[in-house]
Amino acid sequence: MPDIKAFDYTFDRLADVIEDFLEKLDLKCYSLYVMDYGAPSVSDWLFDIRSV
Repeated sequence: MPDIKAFDYTFDRLADVIEDFLEKLDLKCYSLYVMDYGAPSVSDWLFDIRSV
């Protein structure tokens, strides 16, 4: 894992990492199962980014 000083551990950054991963896989359609206990989830950011 990257050191906390070398990587921005935020939901925005995690969404960027997942989006880059999905683009590298060249997926046109996918499902994402999210377990959320009241905190913001990465799926919210991915949905916002990909729905534009």
